[in-house]
Amino acid sequence: MNMNTDSRRTLAWVHENARLLRFGAAALVVLCASCLIIWRLDPIRWTYRVNRSRLSAIVGQVKAQPLPVGKYLFSGVAASLDIGSFTPGKCSNCNEMAGKVSAYHSDTGYIVTIVIEDWGHVGAYGLLYSDAPLKFSDPNVRNAADGAATLPFVRSQLDDHWWIAYNDTF
Repeated sequence: MNMNTDSRRTLAWVHENARLLRFGAAALVVLCASCLIIWRLDPIRWTYRVNRSRLSAIVGQVKAQPLPVGKYLFSGVAASLDIGSFTPGKCSNCNEMAGKVSAYHSDTGYIVTIVIEDWGHVGAYGLLYSDAPLKFSDPNVRNAADGAATLPFVRSQLDDHWWIAYNDTF
């Protein structure tokens, strides 16, 4: 079998640069894996995992407030999720939603939203806590949870009571 000169040059180049080609393939695999990990561990999901006890304490403080069934409560809490700065009935900085807490007392329990990130016109993102399974009564609005005032749309469920929620209707 006779190989022409171009084929020999190509084969020689591949052999000479095999280490570089393997490195490039490995770098591509690492890049793809990193992107998948970052996509899976988004900032809101990460905040939930790292601050679960603080978030549960905030929900506990909200639920301790006297709130009649069918009513909303809007409060402020520091963006760093500092429980000591929780001020029932007051919104510390209502122009920016980061750190804002809202609650609704339904006949099945509480729905509490905590805004983690406010990206202006891009939207606000955070967490939604619900005592009972969420209800979605409006078929015209996809993923709109009943009673969730500040962050009405849910993206994914984190556990039995917590959801990632957002509001991109600004």
